[in-house]
Amino acid sequence: MVFGSIADEYRQQLTELYEKYSDRVKYTGFLTLTEIYNLYLAADLAVFPGSQSALWQQAIACGVPTAFKRWPNIDYLDVGGNAVFLEKADCQEIKALIEELVSDKKKISKMKEVARIKGYKMFSYSEIARKSLQ
Repeated sequence: MVFGSIADEYRQQLTELYEKYSDRVKYTGFLTLTEIYNLYLAADLAVFPGSQSALWQQAIACGVPTAFKRWPNIDYLDVGGNAVFLEKADCQEIKALIEELVSDKKKISKMKEVARIKGYKMFSYSEIARKSLQ
């Protein structure tokens, strides 16, 4: 499932790929926050090959194992093994990661457990609000 905007320079290429792989890949465009949370809660993995967004922390708070394009100062997103950082975040690197996680069920299970327990404590809005009030 792919959601969000597409940069103009990639629109035609991605549209063709979505059509070609429509049996396995769905592009939804923009979604409401409730729809995004529902996707996160059903997801096995969230991959963010673009620039930083608050959606990153929200995915972690929902207990989703995550992969991020490496940017400066984002190591805090890994709260003990829930996240993988991608150097290029290109098709080959993302494909290799997905293939690795599909073949290594223990690794993806561990990532999910860490995200579910530690990620929620670190990034849920209720926890952030509680800490702010203290």
